[in-house]
Amino acid sequence: MSVLITGGAGFVGISIAEALLERGSSVVALDVNPYPEHAKAHFEQLPGTLRHVQGDVLDQALLEGTIQAHGVSTIVHTAAITPNLDREIADARSVVSVNCVSTAAVLGAATKLKVARVVHTSTGAVYGRGQWEQDELFEASSERRPESLYEITKVAAEQLVQRHRQLTRLDAPILRLGDVFGAWEYRSGVRDVLSAPFQVTDLARLRRKAWLPRPGLKYWVYSRDVGKAVHLIVTANRLQHDVYHVSSAYRWSIAEWCRLLSERFPGFSHEITDLADRVNVEFRPDHSPLNIERLIEDTGFTPQYDLQTSFDDYMSWIERSSGMASRS
Repeated sequence: MSVLITGGAGFVGISIAEALLERGSSVVALDVNPYPEHAKAHFEQLPGTLRHVQGDVLDQALLEGTIQAHGVSTIVHTAAITPNLDREIADARSVVSVNCVSTAAVLGAATKLKVARVVHTSTGAVYGRGQWEQDELFEASSERRPESLYEITKVAAEQLVQRHRQLTRLDAPILRLGDVFGAWEYRSGVRDVLSAPFQVTDLARLRRKAWLPRPGLKYWVYSRDVGKAVHLIVTANRLQHDVYHVSSAYRWSIAEWCRLLSERFPGFSHEITDLADRVNVEFRPDHSPLNIERLIEDTGFTPQYDLQTSFDDYMSWIERSSGMASRS
């Protein structure tokens, strides 16, 4: 199996590539950025093969040429920009282009070249303010109510996928990812706000105190669980649904993560504060969980990384990947 991952040098793209390579797939990573050397060196030891094509997913000729040259049978579309407020104001055009126009480009190329499946990675953020208005979020019944530019563009991209699927019968499942963190997260330049576990771990390694705006109690989903879930979707013979949540079964807080960090990094501490100018860890308010029963029933997915397991794996990854997990 040859799988093209757009945005393949990004955090989520690398995590998916690792899961596929571990299971012997051929992976082509298309990204405008260089592929991190540490990831490349690690992946050379895995059963699958990795090829990196450096270029813009919006370049239609490059996209189609890559699909043809590598005999791509499946595309995992992860290319996206996650903007902060400054970029939302200053560079909305780039955000819309990457998040929406590239989706149309991938769908068109896949249909033209008869790619068997396109897996579109979306986000639980598409629910917008609805994330705080329901006890639990379901793929089929929870309303998408976007507000930020990121939420708006991700909803629009989903609608592009859904419309194209109606017109062409392209096999194109949508995956709405939860709050992802963990191994392979780094400052790629396209995610303006990194995960809260990344931020506090960075502070701990610098022996700087973390000031949290709230405990941060969520179903944080570890990157290796995301990679596993995407692999199951990529390789499934037949999928029963068009949209799936990818999240965790384990709920814990950033405050709990900080307590584990304080045991590993003497001198590190954290505190919750109401003073906005003191806060140095940024993350979205706690929201309703994404129900993952559909993913479990259709693929057999089982989240493996709870608080302690993910912490241990992440610390081990940092020790081996100091170049990628660089400090502020």
